[in-house]
Amino acid sequence: MPNQIKSRLILNFPGFEGTTPSQQLDRMAGNGEKFAKVWNVEFSRKDVVDEPQNNLAVANFQTKGKNWQSDTRLIQFAWHDIIARYEGQPYPQSFFTNFPKYRSFFFDGTVFRYFRTHWRYGVFTIYPLLLIILFAIF
Repeated sequence: MPNQIKSRLILNFPGFEGTTPSQQLDRMAGNGEKFAKVWNVEFSRKDVVDEPQNNLAVANFQTKGKNWQSDTRLIQFAWHDIIARYEGQPYPQSFFTNFPKYRSFFFDGTVFRYFRTHWRYGVFTIYPLLLIILFAIF
């Protein structure tokens, strides 16, 4: 069987957390090493270029198996500066300020598209609403 080499470019945005792009790439490298042990493959991170002025960091990962190789260039973006604005708002003021944005997920059909993609996305989106309903009941 011939050696198959695949190259990929991935753009990644972090979750709602205040971590830097380099910290995110370190986390991915750690998980890549665990993946390599479980599946008995080779994994390496070639280099990391941190570009704080552009709110991103770039890393090249390589994974090798018996008859294949995958080279991945990952661009990790940052938005911890945006997240900090939300985290700095006091509760319950932040709830009332941001509720119209949350409500728009339902009116524009996004929640239904989340459920169609995967039920976990949908549940993640309606979880705050479920908590409010349960709180109101009790």
